[in-house]
Amino acid sequence: MEISPPRPALAQQEAEAAKSIANAVLPPAVLSVCQHGAWQLSAGVLPLNHTLVLCTACAPSATPPWWTRDGSTCAVRCPHGFAPCAEAILQPPAPCSRKACLAISSSTLLAAQSASAKWPAKGDPVRWLGEFDSRTPGALLSLEAYVAAPFSAVALHEHTGAFRNEWAKAGFSAASVANRPSTTPPAKNSFHFIGDVEDWWRAYPWSIPMATGNPDCHTATIAAANSAVARWRGHMLSRKLEAAVVHFAWLLGAADSVALEQPPSFLEYVFGPPSVRTSLACLLYTSPSPRD
Repeated sequence: MEISPPRPALAQQEAEAAKSIANAVLPPAVLSVCQHGAWQLSAGVLPLNHTLVLCTACAPSATPPWWTRDGSTCAVRCPHGFAPCAEAILQPPAPCSRKACLAISSSTLLAAQSASAKWPAKGDPVRWLGEFDSRTPGALLSLEAYVAAPFSAVALHEHTGAFRNEWAKAGFSAASVANRPSTTPPAKNSFHFIGDVEDWWRAYPWSIPMATGNPDCHTATIAAANSAVARWRGHMLSRKLEAAVVHFAWLLGAADSVALEQPPSFLEYVFGPPSVRTSLACLLYTSPSPRD
């Protein structure tokens, strides 16, 4: 039986499209002073048709990473423009001097500096060019103002950028979606979306030809054979196991062609054994029986 996730009704799509992009929440963007003494994009995204006056002598660059630069040369987007992270040596485009915005900009810089030393977490700010942060409700309403054309391939639940960047290097337009920033910078011709995977899918206005998925597997995994059955029983009672099964089924219909990655888990008893095993370690687990 083919399981396809429900798409929003046409009337709902038209109603959302009718909302003014100007009133939508803008995804974060960070400007930094470039080598030419002008402002240039260094993290996040800008609308395709933005009117900001930026450096014309160089392209947007994530090198060096924006959080390693002096705070006086960085500015974070706020609802009114761009607020510098420290007392600016050069006023950014559309400068904002509101105390609240200046405080948020400086704290965003501190958070990014702290986050750079660890594995990306859910609450971390944007790190790289091409990261679209949709964690704020309403940010996805302006999605079409940032994405020029459909992606050829999408990696769902991926923040490492492994599939996304390889697809981009092969010439495909690619994106990844995860609930945290990317570990690696998005390659040219690719995006990373930070936020809930299902929310992003509902807002994405095109179909997806090809997708991979690496959904959260801790609920159903066979991490230790002696304790797996007891853990599954607990997750059954809390309905976490049910949620894992439903989401896995949803992912199978999220694109025209889908490949999902999982370690040995309870899901094999629901969907059948995997079609491909990529590691010999997968064969070393002793799978407990769900009948236990």
